[in-house]
Amino acid sequence: MRSINGIKQTLFATFPRSGHHVMQRVCHAYFGDRLHWCDIHKCGDQGFIKNPKFCNMEKNHDFDLDVPIRQELQHVIQIRHPIFAIAGWKAMHQREGKVKRDWRPWCQEKMNFYSKFCTKWLYTSVPNRLVVPYERLVVDPVKVCSKVIEFMLEDPDELDTDRIEKIVAEIQIKPQELQQVPFEFA
Repeated sequence: MRSINGIKQTLFATFPRSGHHVMQRVCHAYFGDRLHWCDIHKCGDQGFIKNPKFCNMEKNHDFDLDVPIRQELQHVIQIRHPIFAIAGWKAMHQREGKVKRDWRPWCQEKMNFYSKFCTKWLYTSVPNRLVVPYERLVVDPVKVCSKVIEFMLEDPDELDTDRIEKIVAEIQIKPQELQQVPFEFA
């Protein structure tokens, strides 16, 4: 397992609208300058391949489903109930003016992508994997963020849950009562 600054190199394969920005903010606040985060906008489409000695956290939506599953990386899979994820994605695109009038083909395309994303990241063998359902993140952000940070740490004894609790409060992530049935992944 490769690590940089005491943080295992971790790929966040995240379905859009599944809470990655929350996780990213908590990780940045927790790790500070030790965290070197990449995504397609910051590091191009190469991520760990382009910056293997610099990057220790990478976000990737894997839109083309071609991101390699690599033995030497940690994998955090962020997922959300498909209806709510795609509805949130559609709302974001509408705000940005990207969804055309007839949104049904767009939604069908995203449902197909969701199915393939889950097949790849949830229903196949992915080494060193932690699945983070959005529904759990919003109900208990301290517990879920603690699990993710512990998973990333080279030395899990370094985990400071009191600090995570303070970060979650400072960022103002308030636990929410779940208004929908939790979506479980087998």
